[in-house]
Amino acid sequence: MSSAGWVEHIAMKLESEALSDVSMLPDTTAALAREWRSFEKNGSALGALINVGWVVLAGGIALLAERGVARGLSRRVRRMMRGRSEALTLNRLLLLLLCDLIGVVVFAGVFVYSRHWMMAVGVTASLIALAAQWLIRWRLIMLIPRIVLRPNESVARLIDISDHEARRLVRFLSLTVLAIVVFIGFGRYGLADEDSGAPHVIGLVVAAIACALNALIASRTRRAAEALIRGRSGGLIGALRAAIARAWLAIGLTIVIGLFVLFVFGLSLGLLSYFHAIVSTLGVLMVVLVIERMTERGWHDADAATAGAGGSVDRLVAQGCDDAGLDLDRCGRAAAGRRRPRHAIERRGGHDVVCRLYRLGTGPAGDRPPLAECRHWTKAARQR
Repeated sequence: MSSAGWVEHIAMKLESEALSDVSMLPDTTAALAREWRSFEKNGSALGALINVGWVVLAGGIALLAERGVARGLSRRVRRMMRGRSEALTLNRLLLLLLCDLIGVVVFAGVFVYSRHWMMAVGVTASLIALAAQWLIRWRLIMLIPRIVLRPNESVARLIDISDHEARRLVRFLSLTVLAIVVFIGFGRYGLADEDSGAPHVIGLVVAAIACALNALIASRTRRAAEALIRGRSGGLIGALRAAIARAWLAIGLTIVIGLFVLFVFGLSLGLLSYFHAIVSTLGVLMVVLVIERMTERGWHDADAATAGAGGSVDRLVAQGCDDAGLDLDRCGRAAAGRRRPRHAIERRGGHDVVCRLYRLGTGPAGDRPPLAECRHWTKAARQR
């Protein structure tokens, strides 16, 4: 087939699908009502709404369980990092991510276990299965914004943004992503119903709503996305990333429009597998970008913070040596984190400095005195 014949064939097929969709418009409302009533055993619209309410309740309980487990497991890590930028390491960022993943697993387990009492109150198995897919996918997607923004832990945040803005973005993204996941899931549920008479119309409407919400996300998260794309790279790569960051809004809206057009073609020509492949590729690129920023934040930024903190610790030790009456040589050795001058500081009455050294740490990590030893020094110095 020649190129002109191939283009003509596609145009004719698209025209045929468009005419078919227009003819199906009167049946769309009845198809939506039939899909909604399928969520209740007796086909009642009010009963379906009640069942959805039970699902929302189960999802809320699972969400509380997820938050509680994630925060409980990460409590020690967050306490070590809080207020100390030099304590930020890649391992601790990965530990926070692991705690979040365990929280998602707990969410899935609690919601799946809730099927017993939901079926006892009349919720259909099909609605429970669909809701489980939608909600678990929602929590997995929300891992990316939470890793980047960290609304409750500014020291672990991957971009420079205020706490208030981080919380607002997380709430906005959570609600918007949930709406997108629910609409897409309902659209796929409608496409699977071959007897509804209007699967293509429902799919196109859902795609339009999802693309509009994605465009809203691209616009609302513009500054955060630009900061994430820009990163801390230098040289040619840094200049290229900075240029992409400056044009992010236009690029993001172009991607959204392109995905909508691709979905329309894929739905009409039976090529949705290509659409899903492109969406998966974009998702992988987003994950790679976040991992790259996480490693950069955990290594380079932490090293810089440690170097900056080391100077302040040296100044603190020097001041403590001066207050304790030590000579400059011992002061220099104390600033290097040696144990003997530290004990000399304590013997000369600088026990408060020693305890501050415990909180800040000097020299190698193993050279930091235990808290019990610090308290013993303080008590002994006060008794003398």
